[in-house]
Parts: sequence; C-alpha cells; structure tokens
Amino acid sequence: MSAAVKIIWKCTKPNNQNLVQLYERLMTQAAQAQGMDTAVIRHGIHNTTRIGGKYVKTVPHITGDIVNTKKNVGFALHYNIDATGLAVLPATSAAPNPELWALQHKHGKGFVLIDSESGKEDVRDID
Repeated sequence: MSAAVKIIWKCTKPNNQNLVQLYERLMTQAAQAQGMDTAVIRHGIHNTTRIGGKYVKTVPHITGDIVNTKKNVGFALHYNIDATGLAVLPATSAAPNPELWALQHKHGKGFVLIDSESGKEDVRDID
C-alpha cells in the first residue's frame, strides 16, 4: 500500500467534481511514483507556459509540484491533458507525461525552481 499524499490547492478548486478527482488522482500518482509526500496543485487546465520569459501556447496541462518535505527534494510538473479536459495524454519518448523539473531546496527560501536559461529562481510556496 502506498503512503498517503497530502494535497494542497494553490489555485481555485473547480466546481466540477470530476476535474477535482482527476487533478488529485494525477498528482497523487505522480507523488507516489517519485516517493513524495505532498502534491501542490498550482493551476488547473491551461494551454500556456513561460519559455524564455515569454508565454507560449502548449498542449493543455495542469501544473503542480510534488515534494518530499522530510528529505527536502521535489519536482515541478506539467501533466498533459487531452482536448476534452478529462483524460491524460499518453506518454511518449518525445513528450513524457508528466514532465518533471527538479526543484532545489534552499535554506531561507524553501523550494525553488531555477530557470535553466536565465538562472532566475521561482520560489514555490508549499504551505
């Protein structure tokens, strides 16, 4: 049996309970697969992401973080969703699903995502 995962919502929870269940199930699965104890849902389904400081269109996805609060390790992630908004796109070698980026834990800041191009740190509010 897998350990329980704490779910934290940092965006407005959808009124549609099917979406709530989908988001929480996906984030819990990702957290358990990586040995994490906490999943943070940051954004519901949207189709933009920031690359090089500019927003660009992408595949619809949910955005979140999965972290192990005891070991201070974690990942930011995108979970790609199909056009209906109710099903997960299959993973491929070109498009892993979920797509993960390592978070770093820095004393005094907590978890941060570091932009590989600019080096800018995005502090992730986990609590």
